[in-house]
Amino acid sequence: MPNMDGIELTRKIRRNEKYRSLPVILVTALENGAEHEAGLEAGANACIPKPSSNRQAFLDMLKKWV
Repeated sequence: MPNMDGIELTRKIRRNEKYRSLPVILVTALENGAEHEAGLEAGANACIPKPSSNRQAFLDMLKKWV
């Protein structure tokens, strides 16, 4: 995203009462565990690495949150 990253967007969503309960699933090409942890700490419900080779785990996660 050109103006902010997914972690900052997640923080903004969580601060807004209207959207606070919206599920946030971060999809990232970064393999860095610290980035995933930062996303979860910001309020994301899940982080998915891309490309995701585990199709069933991906589908299960989507069913849980969407």
